[in-house]
Amino acid sequence: MHSPHLRVRIAHFNNVANMAFNYVLALRRHGQDATLIFERDTHEFSRPEWESPNALRERWVKPIQTLSGKAGLVGLRSASAILELSNYDFISAWDTGPIWAQWAGKPYVVHSAGGDLFAAVEGRTPRQWLLRRGYEHAKCLVYYLPYQKNAIGRLRTRRLAFARLPIDEDRYSPGPESGQFSDLRHWETLLFCPSRHNWQLKGTDVMLRAYADALRVEENINLVLVSWGSDLEKSRELCTHLGLGGHITWIPPMNKEDLIGMYRTCDVVLDQFVLGSYGMTAVESLMCGKPVVIKIEGYEDHYTDPLPFVNSHDQHDLADSIVTLAQDHSLIGVKSQESRLWALKHHSYASVSAEYLQLVSELTA
Repeated sequence: MHSPHLRVRIAHFNNVANMAFNYVLALRRHGQDATLIFERDTHEFSRPEWESPNALRERWVKPIQTLSGKAGLVGLRSASAILELSNYDFISAWDTGPIWAQWAGKPYVVHSAGGDLFAAVEGRTPRQWLLRRGYEHAKCLVYYLPYQKNAIGRLRTRRLAFARLPIDEDRYSPGPESGQFSDLRHWETLLFCPSRHNWQLKGTDVMLRAYADALRVEENINLVLVSWGSDLEKSRELCTHLGLGGHITWIPPMNKEDLIGMYRTCDVVLDQFVLGSYGMTAVESLMCGKPVVIKIEGYEDHYTDPLPFVNSHDQHDLADSIVTLAQDHSLIGVKSQESRLWALKHHSYASVSAEYLQLVSELTA
């Protein structure tokens, strides 16, 4: 565990899907001086106000101007960003953040939670080359997804650490069904898939075909889908082709309060069925006490206790999992308890902060 006397000024730089923002919230809850610095013109779901509407009022949330665009502007803005980062004792760099963190003259780690790693490995453009250099000069590369190990092997990293994403265990918690979604409860089993429609990365098409197979066995089921993602129209067409219209409810992207309400209202969450890894959506669901059906592999080296997911590797597996859960709500209850307890152990603000601060302590000793 980390030393309670560790006192360093920590900056988390850039904010993919509010992962960095959650780290900062977790650290501040446990008495640490942590700040979020992020590029203002980022994707809506990566802005701290998406997670917490009043976030920008906090002195420890610092938006900066975008670091992409015309060379002259980027040069000036880059100098300003590097100067800002140099005010901290330790930097956690996310996404393209390592491009600038490496010049701040302070110890830093890189957090890789997605496609930034593969851009660094390519190293073809000047920006990718700088990103790769940032990865390779970091004191540690922190990664979250087992499938990243192959790509990581192509980099000269100083140290590797597998880590877990922090989720606010107080906010994301079991609770009463949301009145906003009460009309959906006339179905005996309510499934919810909050993941974006991306057939290549999320396997949305596999999920929809499996759902159609399950409905041939168990009819009293409804699936709630969110209208977002690059393959949204393809998914709508496939739903029509499979005759799912009467068993699908489409809803627009939700703010986090409504999303928590939907987690609490549904019986089971469906996530992704390609990459074999889990991310924020799965952990939020588990923390709300919901069974998560997902494709999972490669975590054997990282956990001593069994993962609580309902593991489904293909369309047949997934259809069977849906039918099994729909026909046995006592099993849903058991999986719900397992999910919450496991998420508290591995993904709570308390547990992730302790692990992170232990790493910071070792790297700054």
